[in-house]
Amino acid sequence: MSSSTPFVRRPRGQSMGRLICLVNRRFQLYALREMSRLQIGQGQVLLMAELFHRNAGGRELFSQDELATLLKVDKATVTRAMAPLERAGYVVRTADPDDRRIRRVQLTPKALAIEADFFAILYRWSDALLEGIPEDKQGELFTLLRMVLANADRMADGPRSAANMDLEDDVDGEAGDPA
Repeated sequence: MSSSTPFVRRPRGQSMGRLICLVNRRFQLYALREMSRLQIGQGQVLLMAELFHRNAGGRELFSQDELATLLKVDKATVTRAMAPLERAGYVVRTADPDDRRIRRVQLTPKALAIEADFFAILYRWSDALLEGIPEDKQGELFTLLRMVLANADRMADGPRSAANMDLEDDVDGEAGDPA
């Protein structure tokens, strides 16, 4: 907004940022309650979803740096989020044999055993959010949300590179995938 444009406050229900923040906060509360029985905190949900998606592609070892880049968080955040997952027995971290500074992450059989329960919790959330929205509008909603995400990325850190888009497209899954 330029200084020559007069400030006009939008009505409370028309602030996209506020609505997105409110939906996110509701998800955090839901995830905290539902994922606790799996010993997964709300800070680990997105990380576990990414690990499960990547594992489904047949790739079992991930560097913590790769995860930080994909999730657009700093490396220290990934390191902190990994510790409780490792204590719970869901991941194993090992040093890369070629570069000992790189930590590789691998899902354990214990993690793979809870994958269906994990995604059932996420799908229940997604289904609840879509309740009352006609199926023919749901695809449009996902398309619009992806556009909003692309715009948010551009605002947060500039244009997305083609390489980053390729990485993200590999894990997007179905249009109705909540993770």
